[in-house]
Amino acid sequence: MDSLPIKYRPKTIEELWGNTSVKESLEKILTREDPRPAYLFTGPPGCGKTTLARIVKEALGIVDFDFYKYNTSNTRGIDTARKIAEDCLYGASAGKAKMYLFEEAHGLTPEAWNCFLDLLEHPPGNTFFAFCTSEFERIGEILKKAIHRRCAVFEVNLLNVPEMRKQLNWILDQEGFETDSIELLSPVIDKIITCSGGSPGEALSLLDTIIEMDDVDLMLEKINESSSSDVTIRDICKLFIDQETDWKKARDFVKNLKGDAETNRRAIVGYLGAVLLNSGRKDIAKAIHTLSDSTKTYGNGVTGLHLLLYMAITKEDLF
Repeated sequence: MDSLPIKYRPKTIEELWGNTSVKESLEKILTREDPRPAYLFTGPPGCGKTTLARIVKEALGIVDFDFYKYNTSNTRGIDTARKIAEDCLYGASAGKAKMYLFEEAHGLTPEAWNCFLDLLEHPPGNTFFAFCTSEFERIGEILKKAIHRRCAVFEVNLLNVPEMRKQLNWILDQEGFETDSIELLSPVIDKIITCSGGSPGEALSLLDTIIEMDDVDLMLEKINESSSSDVTIRDICKLFIDQETDWKKARDFVKNLKGDAETNRRAIVGYLGAVLLNSGRKDIAKAIHTLSDSTKTYGNGVTGLHLLLYMAITKEDLF
């Protein structure tokens, strides 16, 4: 049996939740007689960039055998780009067209980018490209302008609270839960929304860990184990709300965080995002900006999160 993230991963534009403007624009492009040869999806981790790239693949009728996926952490240089440019001279192996997907495309070297952009100036008719990046701002301004000219660029957002709640309630309905049961699970849904920070994939992963359990309290406890202590998250966020900048006082809360560092980061940012909407406070906006640097948690885990929290709480810019 497939896990919920796999079972309910959108396969078409219609199945996507949120990002209405992205969906409408992408649908218009893909239904043209001559669709664009390259697509770039930018947005925070977990917002669905790779899912969108795969939807493009399906819409263009590209079979798995002709779909090539690269992660720029280990294939980012000019040699890879030249090899792909050479391969574009040949047709697809199994279908009518082929597609290359690059995850974390900001990691491509300028030389590799220039090679791809030169190729896209006169794109081969049998080849499509998709670039996904959580840090489009790291790409140089000159390259960004060239990318906008040659690629269809889409800014993808995390789901907001109503969208997330609607999605999770719909999935519970699909899984056979009665309306009364779904209402009883409201605290669990709220908890998942807080911990997932707007990431549909993260939310489904958390739901998957508790969906076969019967007791709401046990569900909440399991989510705590899988993500973090909600009390500790609230305590940390209260430091920002109270404008408390003493790291020594904050240290115990930070030290007691449990679970995955990236999940904790998202939960804190999600909580502070709600505070920002209600208060419009500039200091909260600055804290969110500091804590939005997901590269620190992806690259360094808990240590990276500690660093982000130190910078946000003490208001020190170390870089």
